[in-house]
Amino acid sequence: MAPYTKVDLLVVIDDGPHAAALQARLADALPAFVDRLKQHEPKLELRIGFTSANDGNPACEPRAGVGGALRLSSCREHPEDFIDSAGTDCFNELCTARCGLDELTVTPTATLLDAEAARRPWVEVGSSSNLAAGTEAADAVVCAAILGIGGCPLTAPLSSAWRSLVRSQGNHSMPPVGFGVPARPR
Repeated sequence: MAPYTKVDLLVVIDDGPHAAALQARLADALPAFVDRLKQHEPKLELRIGFTSANDGNPACEPRAGVGGALRLSSCREHPEDFIDSAGTDCFNELCTARCGLDELTVTPTATLLDAEAARRPWVEVGSSSNLAAGTEAADAVVCAAILGIGGCPLTAPLSSAWRSLVRSQGNHSMPPVGFGVPARPR
């Protein structure tokens, strides 16, 4: 049996008011993780997607990027998410101290579910990349993994992961995203 070489990795991140230290540890470990994946034999075609552990709990304020929605942006693009309900701001210590990318730009790609090239909300690592020229995958995943601390303290990571997979396949109210579905050969 041939080894799997095409992998989609979903990272579900707590973005609640007490998650700064967890996100810092994750962001600090990601460059070594990506380096290790690049050295893997056989070579991997990897797509890394990020979502919040907030599944849209009705007890919390509604916000974008929850309920399993994949998020791909530099933490520098959403500084408002680094202020908790008590007014504590950790933008500089959490985001700018670790992330040097003002924005994450990706090249449109196609999937087997969607033949039309579009901006996909994940980072591709492998023989091809969807990142803008000159952007290192390790830098991109660090910036994308830092979601902030403005989210709901009532997290549901398994529900968010499940919702993310459902969203990726599409349903009556959402078109398919294609995460978890092989990429179209280039």
